[in-house]
Amino acid sequence: MGEEAYRLLVPEEAQYVDIAAILGTLGIAYDTQTLSDPNTRAVTVLSQSGRAHIVVNDRYLRGISERVFRFSLAHELAHLFLDRDRSAQLAVVSGPWAPRVIEQRANAFAAALLMPEPLLRRHALALEGQLWRPRVAQQLAALLRVSLSSLADRVYNLLLVTREEADNIIYGSQR
Repeated sequence: MGEEAYRLLVPEEAQYVDIAAILGTLGIAYDTQTLSDPNTRAVTVLSQSGRAHIVVNDRYLRGISERVFRFSLAHELAHLFLDRDRSAQLAVVSGPWAPRVIEQRANAFAAALLMPEPLLRRHALALEGQLWRPRVAQQLAALLRVSLSSLADRVYNLLLVTREEADNIIYGSQR
C-alpha cells in the first residue's frame, strides 16, 4: 500500500518523497510537541469533524532528526489509512505497547512510501554502485532523506541485498 500511495501522491519526476506535501494535499496538519513518554513516537488526534493532526514527540528516544521525523509522519499516515477503525475516537498512538503487528505494518507502509522500489532503483542506477557498499548506501539514504537503518531494512525486504549486506550498510559505514 505504501508504494501505491507513492504512485498516487508523488509526482513521477520527484527525487524524494515529500511527506509534508503529501500531508498538506490530504489536509493533515502536523507539528512537534513534548510528550511525557519518550517511547511514544507520535500521536494522531482526530477532531470531531474527522480532521487529523499528527503530533511528533520531540522527546522521542530515537531522536527527532529530519529523517526520523519524516519516517514518523509516514508511519502515522499509515495508521490513518489502515487503522482508524481500530483506534479510539480521539487518537491513534504509536508506542511500544501498541500491537506489534500493527506497528510493523505501519513501519512497512512508511518504508514503502518513502523508499518505493522504482525510486530506489532509479537512484541506485544513477549512483552506479552496489547498494550494499556503505558509501553508495549513504548517498542513497541522503537522496531519499531516510536513515541508513531504514534503507538497509527496505533493500533487504525487497531482496535487493542479503542480510549480511544489509548489516554492512549500517555497520560498515561506522568503521
